[in-house]
Amino acid sequence: MAKKKSKTQKYKKNLKKKLQKESLNQNNKLKTQTKSKNTNSKTTNKPKENNKVNTPKTKTNNKTSTKKNNQNKSVRVVDKNKVNYNVVLNEETKKKKKIQDETKKESTKKPKLEDKNKVIYNIALKTKELEEKEKKKETKKLIKEEINIAKNNKVDNKEEKEFNLKELFKNFKSKLKNLNKKIKDKHEENKIKRFVNKAKKENDLAIKNSKNLKEEITEEDLKERKRQIKRDNLKRKNIFFRIIITYIENRHILYNAILIVIFIILLLGLIRIDVFSASTITYISCITGFLILVAISYNKYFSGKLFTILISAGMIFAIYQMQYTYDFINNFNTSAYESKTYYVVAIDSTKNKSIYNINNKKVGLLKDNSTNIERKLDTKLDKVDYIEYDDMDQMFNDFYKQNIRAVLVNENQYIYMLNKINENSRNVKILYEFKVNEKIDI
Repeated sequence: MAKKKSKTQKYKKNLKKKLQKESLNQNNKLKTQTKSKNTNSKTTNKPKENNKVNTPKTKTNNKTSTKKNNQNKSVRVVDKNKVNYNVVLNEETKKKKKIQDETKKESTKKPKLEDKNKVIYNIALKTKELEEKEKKKETKKLIKEEINIAKNNKVDNKEEKEFNLKELFKNFKSKLKNLNKKIKDKHEENKIKRFVNKAKKENDLAIKNSKNLKEEITEEDLKERKRQIKRDNLKRKNIFFRIIITYIENRHILYNAILIVIFIILLLGLIRIDVFSASTITYISCITGFLILVAISYNKYFSGKLFTILISAGMIFAIYQMQYTYDFINNFNTSAYESKTYYVVAIDSTKNKSIYNINNKKVGLLKDNSTNIERKLDTKLDKVDYIEYDDMDQMFNDFYKQNIRAVLVNENQYIYMLNKINENSRNVKILYEFKVNEKIDI
């Protein structure tokens, strides 16, 4: 495979071809000139014959005339690219044709013969080899000059390209700025349009609502409006009436405060009693807290106020029951009250297996803390006959004589009962244990 020629090689080859064509044309011209010179020299060397008339030969003239006529008759072939087809003949086209014909005539004219005086004779003609060498030298010079020109043009083109890149970058920046400005302007226009559209829609809705209100307004609405106007006037004048109206308008705040206070008291009571486990306390507090939040969110309305009343009533009932059985409010005063453990003690026999064997039986206890003990035990047992004693020894004697089925004593009293020596003493067992809030003896 032949190697591909580079652009410079192709360019040099084309230049050589052009120069060779030009040199051939010049050689043809020189040959024509030399022929004309030779003819002129022959005419000068011939002697002039006087008294002789040049009689032209008819045969030669006829031949030349026929040749000329045949030449004129022969049609010239034109290239396809130079021919214009389907062209309308107008004044402009006619003028163009005339100009083209004139140019052709000028090109076909024979070269003018120079004067004899201006021609220099007896000059040695250059040989073909010398002419070819000179032409090659000239072609090489021309090629070098053109290559240098091309290199200079490349350098200039690089500089122009760099300059053009800078200009392009600047133009690109300016175009970006213009685009950003246009985008911002469009964004602002869209915002304004949206705002205007919203305002129009709201205005239309307000007009529609006003029309509907005018249609729906009844006599009761008019009366309520008149009452409100009167209230506003009274607010300005009377301070007492103003306070009442502000209370009526802001009742929901008072309802919310009451709900929260009751919930706090309930939670403290559950913790202070120490009866329920931590899981049950959290379960109760979560349910009540959720219901309170629902009530607070709807307290402005009548339904919300009614719901708050029901929740608060339930919590108050629970607090009352805890206070009745455990007396937890007094238990907050730790300096005067404390919780003590109490025991239900009975004789160790087959009759007294559990606490439920004491139902509908007599139980003895001291008068010091009888109320709290009775309330606490009533949660476990039903229909117990409580007998209160002022003297502890008498209570123990009745217990051992079996006048009483069981005894309610605290830790110290139980120890005293075990250590006391009695004639009728027997073995004892604890049936039930519980805690009660009791006043401290000072």
